[in-house]
Amino acid sequence: MQSESEGIRKLSIGSLLLSAVAILMIVAPIAFQQVALSSLSNLIIAGTNSSTTLKSPTLISFIELSVLLLVISFAIMAIGNLYLSKGFAILARSGRKVGLGNIGAVGSFLASVLLIIGTLLSDVPIITALHSTDITAALKADIREVLSGLAIEVFGILIIFIGNILVALGLYKVGDAYDEGRIKMGGISVFLATILTGPLTLAGGYIFLASPILFYIGFISTYIGLRKKSRLALRISSARFTNLSSRARGN
Repeated sequence: MQSESEGIRKLSIGSLLLSAVAILMIVAPIAFQQVALSSLSNLIIAGTNSSTTLKSPTLISFIELSVLLLVISFAIMAIGNLYLSKGFAILARSGRKVGLGNIGAVGSFLASVLLIIGTLLSDVPIITALHSTDITAALKADIREVLSGLAIEVFGILIIFIGNILVALGLYKVGDAYDEGRIKMGGISVFLATILTGPLTLAGGYIFLASPILFYIGFISTYIGLRKKSRLALRISSARFTNLSSRARGN
């Protein structure tokens, strides 16, 4: 059976990966908005029509990069949740009551995979259409794939909403079990970020960035707290080993 220290290590890796996703969620929208506005302004100033604007190489490259970064973010999210799931599972087998966290991490992992599939199905046909001579005809030909992709994305978002809530509860229980305030604060921050994502997104403007910022605070706080506990467990284990070795030599 794997030790609790191994479970803590896997949880810390997962938390670090998910904090990296949160950074992408903060930086990417701002950068993309600025690039998109700049590109569209230049095209408008140049006096191009709407058809030419849509087929602009700059705009197409921007859309392609956006899709690529989305897929990368979802892939990192999947790996992070996989580590969380393994960590929660080890701690649960060790007697810690963190089963809900494991269920949530598995759900969020599956949701991340669905989001990758949905993004590819809905966005790749659009990019392909932008490269074609007749955008409207190309989109009509692939409309089923686009709608299927969007449906999968919506389903994935619903699952990840539930999954993140359970992960947040699991992290709080981990913090409570080890009496570590940073981990408990991380669980609370992840819970708030999940609950507020919808309302903050609908509010418009840059206020929606409060959600990924809370996600970052939550997962980085969890990582710091887990690393602290991991180092403490390592020192205790080392001290025990040294003590046993000394006794063995004495005998």
